[in-house]
Amino acid sequence: MKKAILYPKLLLILILSNACEDKPVRPAVKVAPEMTQKDKKVVTEKLPSEPVLAQYIRIKNAMVSDDSLQTKEHLKVFPAIITAAAQGLETNTATTLVSQLKAQVADMQNSPFAMQRFQLIGLTESLLAWQQIAPAKEKIYVQYCPMYKGGNSWLSMEDKVLNPYYGSKMLRCGVIEKTLN
Repeated sequence: MKKAILYPKLLLILILSNACEDKPVRPAVKVAPEMTQKDKKVVTEKLPSEPVLAQYIRIKNAMVSDDSLQTKEHLKVFPAIITAAAQGLETNTATTLVSQLKAQVADMQNSPFAMQRFQLIGLTESLLAWQQIAPAKEKIYVQYCPMYKGGNSWLSMEDKVLNPYYGSKMLRCGVIEKTLN
């Protein structure tokens, strides 16, 4: 009888003690229903004027649509776009970043679709760095999914969350974390 009373009290103490820990606060996340035909049309968002970011957005949109073939096609032309955009950016930071982007894209080109989604994490981080040396003129949204591999971000031109990590499985899982430009 004493055990029956003791266990709920211990459980309550455990719950309350964990609730008091300092944890980073993230915005609340809502999961919406699966992608509809109307949603698939929304994926064709506008593109930024900056060509490297524009190609990243094309790749991200193909992932949102669960389109592995389109993702591969966009990855094929990405190295040439990076090279062209890097002309005139002669700093050590730019040179290092260009090499990093090309290596990431090469890795993605040779990976299965599920791995490409995982590799989008690193590509997103590189694109955030690219925004420091070649910023887009348009507003860019940094969106965040707390569920994919412990929580990861991606870039978007729209304020509507369309998750590239899960695609149609959890299309609207995420929030806008911040806005650039």
